[in-house]
Amino acid sequence: MPTFKKTAFLAIFVFAIAMAGCSDEEDASEEAPEARLVKTVGHYNIVKYNGVVYGAPHGIEIDWEDDDLKNIPGMIVESSVDKTEKIINSIPAAQEPKVAAAPQMLKTVGRYNIVKYNGVVYGAPQGIGIDWQKDDLKNIPGMVVESSVEKAEQIISSILSQQESSIAATPTMVAEIGRYNIVKFNGNVYGAPQGVGIDWHKDDLPKIEGMIVGSSVILVEISAIGRQISDKVSRLIGAKKS
Repeated sequence: MPTFKKTAFLAIFVFAIAMAGCSDEEDASEEAPEARLVKTVGHYNIVKYNGVVYGAPHGIEIDWEDDDLKNIPGMIVESSVDKTEKIINSIPAAQEPKVAAAPQMLKTVGRYNIVKYNGVVYGAPQGIGIDWQKDDLKNIPGMVVESSVEKAEQIISSILSQQESSIAATPTMVAEIGRYNIVKFNGNVYGAPQGVGIDWHKDDLPKIEGMIVGSSVILVEISAIGRQISDKVSRLIGAKKS
């Protein structure tokens, strides 16, 4: 047989062998040095790794080099992509792995974020770091847990109202005018004479000697200034008479 015919025959033979090895079913015999995503089917990623085909459930963190892959819960292990896909498609919907849900921010009420997560509505206090997938959400201090946005919002509004009442029930000094401390307490403004011991929660405040009571800071400040001027005038007159 002439040389060129031998060469042509060998080329055709090699091509035929190569074609025979190709099929619609992708085989996993080819070693893959690293995990390679082939396709996604339902809630699974079909991945080729080290000559094996895996159906990896979504939402599971996998260390392909160190984990015991075959014993990961829900993992499908097969020799080909087609076989893996058939198994995935045969799994009843009720048995499919649940995809890790993402918290959905709905609105802000005061210092709370209203978040929907896994069918539950949460009022999450702002400034708290929350791992929505790992934390015991219902036991986080200050967390509001309800079945609807409306209910969560009502609870939060009630909490904020109570907090405001608590703040209002605490005497707050806003200014100092001569011998008077100007104090806000329970919706009123007081000009409290310095050096007088006052129990803001128990004493009858308007009856304390020298106490000024008003509806606004400016009015109480004017009264405090007026009283001190009047006291000075009285002392001057008294000094002249003596």
